[in-house]
Amino acid sequence: IKSETNMRIHIVAAVYVLILAQFYDLSKAQIVVLCITIFLVFALEMLNTAVESLADLVSPEKNKLAGIAKDTAAGAVLVSAISAVIVGFVIFWDRNVFEKIRIYFSDNILSLIGIILLSVLAYIFAFVLFKNKNK
Repeated sequence: IKSETNMRIHIVAAVYVLILAQFYDLSKAQIVVLCITIFLVFALEMLNTAVESLADLVSPEKNKLAGIAKDTAAGAVLVSAISAVIVGFVIFWDRNVFEKIRIYFSDNILSLIGIILLSVLAYIFAFVLFKNKNK
C-alpha cells in the first residue's frame, strides 16, 4: 500500500464505515453486504494495480491497447466504489440514527476528540505518510 494512494483511501473509508456501523442495529445480511462491498473494492483496486503494472512491464512506451487495459481496470474500481457508496446510502440513511450519532458525540467529548484525531491520522495515512515513495 506504500505506493497506492487510492488503496489507502479505500482503507480509510472502510474503517469509517465500520465505525459508523456500530451506531446501527444491522442484520447479518446487511453486515455481509457491507463486507462483500468493502472487499470487492479492495480486490478490484488490487487487480487494477496488477493490470497497470503488467501493462507498464510489457509496454513501457505509450500503447493504445495498454491504455485501454489500464482505463478499463480503473473503470472497474470506479464502478465498485460508486456501488459501495450506493450500498452505504441504502444501509445507513436513517435520520433517527444521525440524531443518535449527533447526541452521542455531543455527550461524549472524548469520543468526538478521538474521531477528530482519527480523521487527522487518516489524512496523514492516505495522503502524507508515503508521499515520497509514490514516485
